[in-house]
Amino acid sequence: MPNDRIQRDLSPDAIVTALEDSAIESVRTWSAWSELELHEDPELLGTLTNIPVSLFNCVLRPRLTTDTVDAAIEASLARARRRGVPLSWWLGPAPTPADIETRLELAGFAKIDELIGMAVDLKRLEPPPTYPAGLTIEEITEGDQFRRWCFLLGLVFEFGRQALTAWQRCYEAAGYGPDTPWRHFLARLDGAPVATASLFLGAGVASIANVGTVSELRGRGLGRIVSAHPLTLARDAGYRIGTLWASKMGAPMYRRLGFRPYCLGPVYLWKPEP
Repeated sequence: MPNDRIQRDLSPDAIVTALEDSAIESVRTWSAWSELELHEDPELLGTLTNIPVSLFNCVLRPRLTTDTVDAAIEASLARARRRGVPLSWWLGPAPTPADIETRLELAGFAKIDELIGMAVDLKRLEPPPTYPAGLTIEEITEGDQFRRWCFLLGLVFEFGRQALTAWQRCYEAAGYGPDTPWRHFLARLDGAPVATASLFLGAGVASIANVGTVSELRGRGLGRIVSAHPLTLARDAGYRIGTLWASKMGAPMYRRLGFRPYCLGPVYLWKPEP
């Protein structure tokens, strides 16, 4: 595991800060991908590619003022227009100014989601369901495994070919394996790939992402099992806090592992004219 300053402050304010900081650090790892431009200053962080998928063209951590917000929105839109790509703004738990959502809507953005920032004291992580017979979980350590993991992730989340190819190149460039910030896991049932999860170690916490299960096996506890596995590894390595950003649909599953909600992260999207 990376040598990371482990966060042990369990106060709500510290956890909210860690939730945002971990998300930001995870995006910073994408800068290793040559197809992505990373722009960062004290006011915001942004990514930009030529790929027409909003995941890779985004603005995060806005810390703007009433005097700078409109210019920042227009500048980000101008960059997206030049490349003909959609653009997402993830506001996180503490965006400024207070009326930034209204200003985004006036600029042509639409609210598409509101992610839930959740965390758990890993010492109180609830045990997952008993593994069904034939279930194994392997960590991704080499190329063929990684490609199978990516393929299943794309299938579960219904990525198009272009998005899946870009996702694979991005995560491959960011690196993976036991000695990196990103670690990926693949669950198999009787040898067949059935579920995915990722662990990101940053901002002193252990963050879970990319959790998905094939549609025909949902509702059988595999999501909890494949999430608990990397969290247990992190706990055994000394990490105290587990975090994630959940959809409203996924939040109940994480509650059963002991996660609790701490904040919200609205997501806005702008699309270029067809």
